[in-house]
Amino acid sequence: MKIDIIRVLICGIFFLNPSAAFAYIGPGMGVGAVLVTFALLIGIIFLVFALIWLPLKRKFLNKLKHREKDS
Repeated sequence: MKIDIIRVLICGIFFLNPSAAFAYIGPGMGVGAVLVTFALLIGIIFLVFALIWLPLKRKFLNKLKHREKDS
């Protein structure tokens, strides 16, 4: 317990005493980072679509085909 309090205090000291990074991200790199983020989000959406919707669609289509054969 005492060690956790010490860790929190040390982290708090580092966050309250920021230092300059002296770094520059140009507009090209910024736009690239935004586009990569959007591409990653769209990829995750397509992954969820492929893993959930397509098997359900296949199941429903198979049910419809079996109903048409039985009729």
